[in-house]
Amino acid sequence: MNTNSKLKSCALMVIVGFTVLAAPLLNNNAARAEKLAPAVIAFIDYQQILRDAVAAKSIRQQIQVFRGEFQGELAQSEQSLRNEEQELKRQRPLLAAEVFASKRRAFEDNVARAQRTVQDRNRMLDRSYSQAMNQISVTVRKIVASMSEGLGFNYVVERSQIMFAKRDFNITKQVLEQLNAKLPTVEVPRPVQKAK
Repeated sequence: MNTNSKLKSCALMVIVGFTVLAAPLLNNNAARAEKLAPAVIAFIDYQQILRDAVAAKSIRQQIQVFRGEFQGELAQSEQSLRNEEQELKRQRPLLAAEVFASKRRAFEDNVARAQRTVQDRNRMLDRSYSQAMNQISVTVRKIVASMSEGLGFNYVVERSQIMFAKRDFNITKQVLEQLNAKLPTVEVPRPVQKAK
């Protein structure tokens, strides 16, 4: 027997051996697949819910009130900085170079502090908004879980994640109705500085 024949014989034995060993595994996977329940999938347009939910609208209104308060405070700060800058320009010819440079650095520090305040306020608003919207998210999950149990859905997928679905499987309207009934408003926590 030449080398090619020996190699072919070995390869054939390996294939036969693999087939013998793999057959029970393949049959076992097929049996498991037969035991699985068929997939029943619904979908939800979560962005529509966040846009149209009464509680979400309430949250946006409350955030606007807080933003208005912050903008009022910031407007005062901006006016104060403008006044300080005008005074600095007026004093420039009257002050020694070192004194002017010192006052200019102090002014720049005040501007930097005001910018940090704006960033802090925006983070505070974002944190309050996220905390409030999380209540909506938790409630939506509970509603979807309850509907899935009652209607027999195995999966509920967000609309943006699917390419095609029949309208019959869209549960957005029902979820939105239940959400509006269960959670008509959410109190947004007052934006506060995070403890360091």
